[in-house]
Amino acid sequence: MDTSKLPVQEWLKRFPDDTACQHELIRLRWPDGFQCLNCNNDRASFLKTRNVYECTRCHSQISVIAGTVFHSTKIPLFKWFLSVYWVSVNKHISGSQLAQYIGVSRVTACKMLSKLLKIMKHKDSLFYLNGDINLDQVLLSR
Repeated sequence: MDTSKLPVQEWLKRFPDDTACQHELIRLRWPDGFQCLNCNNDRASFLKTRNVYECTRCHSQISVIAGTVFHSTKIPLFKWFLSVYWVSVNKHISGSQLAQYIGVSRVTACKMLSKLLKIMKHKDSLFYLNGDINLDQVLLSR
């Protein structure tokens, strides 16, 4: 999703609370429905007390945030999603600014910002340009 032109009000309408954020993670993690990593079963029960899905066949449990930047966080998903928005619209955001925008301490915001920038950098490193590339009226060839 391109957030560069999306007003924050629209982002907040789409992700108003932790439940909406969790539903988005479920949609992204299991686009074709739940799939157990252990036995490939496609059925699970949600355990509210632990906030995990339990496979109905092998009983392995998996959290929607496991293996993501949100793994083991105590920060609400809503604040993480809002951080993703602010980092994506302002590449030069500071930890202090982020702390003000999402209502956490500066130290917490700096840790969150560091994690988000790290995964953004990793994502960018997965894509390479090759061939002829046109940049501002200049043709570069490899």
